[in-house]
Amino acid sequence: MHKNKLNFLPKQYKYIQNASLILLFKMEDEKRVINRILF
Repeated sequence: MHKNKLNFLPKQYKYIQNASLILLFKMEDEKRVINRILF
């Protein structure tokens, strides 16, 4: 069971990393849109 947890962790971490990257890109897109509207 412990081995399975160890194998599962890196996948989970990778997924969290990807999700945060996608979130960052979304935020950047929103900033661009807001800048376009304001300026």
